[in-house]
Amino acid sequence: MATSIYQINTPIYTTYCISRQIMDMKYKLEFGTKLDNCATITIDLVNEYGYLNGFGYNLRCALSDNNSKVSKKYELTHGDGTKEFFKAILMFIFQKYEHLVGIVFDDDSTITSKIKSRCYVELKYLYLCMYGKTWYEYHFSAHLMNLEKYIDHLENFNYIVTQPMTQSDFTVLKTKYFINNKDIEARSILERECQISITNGESMRTFVTRLHTSYDCYIFESWISRYVNDTLAYRDFKYMLWVIFKDSVVRHDNMLEIEYKHLSNLEKSVIVAETSDTTTDSSQYDSVGGYNDLMLNYRTLNRMWLNGSRDGWRIY
Repeated sequence: MATSIYQINTPIYTTYCISRQIMDMKYKLEFGTKLDNCATITIDLVNEYGYLNGFGYNLRCALSDNNSKVSKKYELTHGDGTKEFFKAILMFIFQKYEHLVGIVFDDDSTITSKIKSRCYVELKYLYLCMYGKTWYEYHFSAHLMNLEKYIDHLENFNYIVTQPMTQSDFTVLKTKYFINNKDIEARSILERECQISITNGESMRTFVTRLHTSYDCYIFESWISRYVNDTLAYRDFKYMLWVIFKDSVVRHDNMLEIEYKHLSNLEKSVIVAETSDTTTDSSQYDSVGGYNDLMLNYRTLNRMWLNGSRDGWRIY
C-alpha cells in the first residue's frame, strides 16, 4: 500500500501529513510533526464525505519559523494557533480531494484541568452555554446532520440561558447540578458566584462565561454537561454526527492561504526520527487561560506515528 508525505505551510506554521493507503480507494491521513501526531482523517475516494477520527492539541502539532509571530520554534499557540492548524488541515483536504463536500465527525471535545488530575470537561456543552454554539460550530460553521430538529431545541435553550436568574434557579442549580461536583471548594465557589449573578441580575450565560474566565475548568466538572443536556432537552444530541462543509471552509471571506507539496525521497529523509534527545516536559502542554490541554475527539485519537513510536516519524 502506498505511503506519501506532504508538507503544508500557512503564513505562520508548517505541519506535515502522512497519507497511507489502507484499502483500495481508501486512505488514512495523519497530521502533525515528527514530534506529535495531532489529527487523523480517513478519506474514501468513492465517498463524498471524509471522517475526522481525531483532533488533539499540543504545542508540537506544527513548527514555526523563528522570525514569525510565534516565539518558540516548536510551539503551536492555543486559540488562534489551534484554529489555524485545523483550518490548514481542512484546506489541504478539500484542495487535494476535490470530490469531498464535507468532513463528518463525532464531537467528543474535552478540555482538561491544569490543577486537578483526570478532570475532563466536555467542551461542546461549555461552548453551548457561553455562545449558543459548540466549538466546531463557532469557529468552523459545523452543522448537525439532523439540523432542523436541533435548531428548534437550541432556540428554546438560548432563551432560557439568557434570562435573569432567580433564587428558584439557584435552588435547582445547587441541589440538582452543583452537587454533582465532588470538590467541596468548587461547590462553594459555584454557590457564591451564582448568588452574585442573581444579585446583579445576570443570566446563566453570563454566569458561566464569568466562571470560565475566572477559574480553572474543574469548576464545571460533572454538572455543566448535565445542565445543558437537560435544558436543551434533545435526547439524541450527544450521539449525533456533525459535518463541516467544504463551502464554509473555502469561501473567500473565510479562506486561509496555504501551500503544500509532496516530499521527494530525499526530503523525506529529513523527517526521519531525530528526537532521541527529546524529552516530554509537561510544561510544553500548558496553555493560555489555565487549561493544559485542549483535546478534540481525543478518545479516538492515535497519537503515535507509524508503528506506534513515541520517538517520532519512522519512514521505511
